[in-house]
Amino acid sequence: MVAAETFPDILSAHLIVAKLRLSGPGERAYPPPPKLVHTQIAYSEANPLKNIFVGNLGFNTSEDALRQLFAPFGPVNRVKIMMDDYTGKSRGFGFVEMANAGDGEKAITALNGTLLDERALNVNEARPKKEPGSFRDRDSRNRSRGGRRW
Repeated sequence: MVAAETFPDILSAHLIVAKLRLSGPGERAYPPPPKLVHTQIAYSEANPLKNIFVGNLGFNTSEDALRQLFAPFGPVNRVKIMMDDYTGKSRGFGFVEMANAGDGEKAITALNGTLLDERALNVNEARPKKEPGSFRDRDSRNRSRGGRRW
C-alpha cells in the first residue's frame, strides 16, 4: 500500500471536494452553475425562410438530387436527408430550407406527388419540432404502451 504522504496534493483535493459535499444547510455546497445565455436568431419578417418536409424519398436519393429538384423554384439554403444512426442509410425523409417563403409555397404546390427515383414525393410545410417533455409527447407514449388512463 502507498503511504498517504506520497500523494499530498491528491488527498488535499479530495478533502476539499468532501468538505464541499458535506457543507451544512444554508451554505453553498457547489459553486453556482454558469448562467446560460439563450440567443435567438431573428429573421426579417419581409423575407422569412421556409422549411419544407419531403417524405417518401428513395433510400438512394442524394442531397444534391433533392437540391436540384427544388432549385428551379428559388434559392435553396439547406438540404438535409435524415439518416439512421445505426445503419447509416436514409430514413426516407428529409428537409429543404428555402430562402424565401413565397418560393417555398410554389415548390410545395408544384412538387407534392411528383416522382423522384420512381417514388411519389410527399412535400409539405415542416411542422415545428416537439419538445421532448411536452404534454402531447408524454400522452401519446402512455397510450401506445398501455399506460395509465387517469
